[in-house]
Amino acid sequence: MASDSKALLADEFLHAHNWVRNKYNLPPYTWDENLESVARKYLMERYDDCRVIHSKYGYEKDWYDFNKLTCTPPPPSKPNRPPKMCGHFTQIVWRDSLRVGCGLQHCNDRNAGMLIACEYDPPGNYANENPLEQHI
Repeated sequence: MASDSKALLADEFLHAHNWVRNKYNLPPYTWDENLESVARKYLMERYDDCRVIHSKYGYEKDWYDFNKLTCTPPPPSKPNRPPKMCGHFTQIVWRDSLRVGCGLQHCNDRNAGMLIACEYDPPGNYANENPLEQHI
């Protein structure tokens, strides 16, 4: 049962990422279990304090809330317009990133909620670069 729910969660994460990427005519992500393991390991390290600390490897947090960030991604009708940098959204639409793996962890204090982390390969999200352009 646990592996079924894990697979379902992976499918949901992958579908959500690719739904966004499709709006910008970007190639779809493929699921990477190694990246998922890295994301889950990170989340286990955060279990007690439930603090978000960026990793050095394409880490993503709270991406479901990208609309709350102060950014303006380009509209799908103008995909070549550079967006204002908005961190988490730009990693999702980073053209060169092809693989993703995510995890979800409830915090030790259930009132603190949960954390979601995703890892991307190749990692991207470099400052002052258009995420929709090829960089490699």
